Amino acid sequence: MNEVSAKRKLSAILSADIQGYSRLMGEDELETIRNLKRYQQIISSIVQKHNGRVVDSPGDNMLAEFSSAVDATEGAINIQQDLKIRNDELSEDQRMRYRIGINLGEVIEDKGKIYGNGINIAARIEALADGGGICISRNVYEQVKNIMDLSCVDLGRQKLRNIKDDVKVYKIQMEDITSNFESSLRTIAVEQKPDIPLPERPSIAILPFTNMSSEKEQEYLSDGIAGNIITALSRTSEMNVIAQNSTFAYKGNPVYIQEVGKELGVRYVLEGSIQKSGKRIRINAQLIDAKDGHHIWAERFDQELKDIFELQDEITLKIIRALQVKLTRGDQVRLWEGGTQNLNAFETYHQAMDEYLRQGNLPQAVHLCKEAIKLDEQYIEPIVFLGWASLIEFWFKMSDTPDKSLEKAMVFAQNALDINDFHDMPHSLYGKILYTYRRYEYGIEEGERGVFLNPSGADACAHLGCILTFSGKPDKAFYWLEKAFSLNPMPPVFYYGYLGMANNVMEKYEEAIEAYKKALSISPKHFYSHVGLTESYSLLGREEEACQSAEDVKRMHPGYTADHHLYAMQYRYREDEERFLGALRKTGL
Repeated sequence: MNEVSAKRKLSAILSADIQGYSRLMGEDELETIRNLKRYQQIISSIVQKHNGRVVDSPGDNMLAEFSSAVDATEGAINIQQDLKIRNDELSEDQRMRYRIGINLGEVIEDKGKIYGNGINIAARIEALADGGGICISRNVYEQVKNIMDLSCVDLGRQKLRNIKDDVKVYKIQMEDITSNFESSLRTIAVEQKPDIPLPERPSIAILPFTNMSSEKEQEYLSDGIAGNIITALSRTSEMNVIAQNSTFAYKGNPVYIQEVGKELGVRYVLEGSIQKSGKRIRINAQLIDAKDGHHIWAERFDQELKDIFELQDEITLKIIRALQVKLTRGDQVRLWEGGTQNLNAFETYHQAMDEYLRQGNLPQAVHLCKEAIKLDEQYIEPIVFLGWASLIEFWFKMSDTPDKSLEKAMVFAQNALDINDFHDMPHSLYGKILYTYRRYEYGIEEGERGVFLNPSGADACAHLGCILTFSGKPDKAFYWLEKAFSLNPMPPVFYYGYLGMANNVMEKYEEAIEAYKKALSISPKHFYSHVGLTESYSLLGREEEACQSAEDVKRMHPGYTADHHLYAMQYRYREDEERFLGALRKTGL
């Protein structure tokens, strides 16, 4: 140990492990590892919220450090409360009950690691705790007894293995705390988020599959497989399938299946994990009734990596059969449309989506989509994305020749349709392009075709709503926008942008402002919401707010003008064009 880098300090140490971990591993190794990684994520998140840090987590052990005994004790209680709710959703033989011990003592820190007898005492105290319980040393008890409302049992002085002096230990009574916590959770759920009513048809949410490896490349694979199952299921006409944007909001967070069902308005939830090992792939998947937590089916798949897409299709069919959904002939044709059988192309495309959706890096996403197309020239998704990217170039005047950007978008859309006319995504893109060329009725037909091909396609519904707005039928747009929100309760920012546009055209300016502000709360740099706000404020005569919004527009795109905005938007009726053109010009755009 380097004496210069090492330092002594007083810390509250939390040590935790799982009661009966060896038995769990012996009964179902893969399922145990999957649950372990999820629980470790939960614990790490709670530790950070309580001003602590996870120092080490070998196997089922967890060592965390806090600057105060109160933070450590509150964090430990929060951990046990959270894990109890998660355990209640599992069968008795799958439940992971952590034992936690906390000690306050001097440690030596060196390069992020900590050492010292205080850590050993915490580990020995942990062994005295029951599964789901917490034991604390007298040092900790003295710090928290007058600050926290706790009921503790004095276990007396304990002789701990390899510890010279006896240590007085207290056991925290978790029963009353847990009861109060669960009661407060129910109150919060009722007050803050009303349950979404279940639709009459079978409804399902596909949660992001847990990546059982630390490899970033496998993250794209696990996300892509879950996304493909969502896409395939959404094309059936007899199911309601929640969009990926909403289900992936749970990625990396503690998941309680029954709460997910209430928040998303679904009866069934699929969760799973993926592990790649050499040229083989293992997938664990379980379909759960979110109403009561009952497992409808659970299965482990172990096949060669080259068969991954057949495996994906098999899981999709198992869900359909389990929910007793009858497929029409059209459903059977649409179910397997699009996609690729080239694994490298698949991973490259989903890496592109990660760059765009999470990093906001459009140029890199475009580059990766081009690479994916080189690997599979018939792969529709990256072709369609390049069409959207070209359309974005046109809308935002990101090139010196915006008309050529619009022409490129048309070429990509037509290429995708030539490859496969039964895929919904090219039709939605083509519909947006057609109304931009003022071919409104044809644009509506294409938007409707996209919804027909993907009945649970939230994005397809949202795009149709937008097409109807600019085609002079904003009253009809609201139906499709409402459906988009119901299929995607945690929607991307552009849904609110579309809603704001529809309200603006309907002269519902206050409602438009509300929608645009919601969009900006999700993404403060959403350009068209700033433009829409400028229009709404100006048309309401709120000149100061309109000018401030116009300044935001100029700051984001200095060369953007009212004339280009109207040229890009292409409202069907001249009175709408003149209304919005005048509103923007008043602000100096």
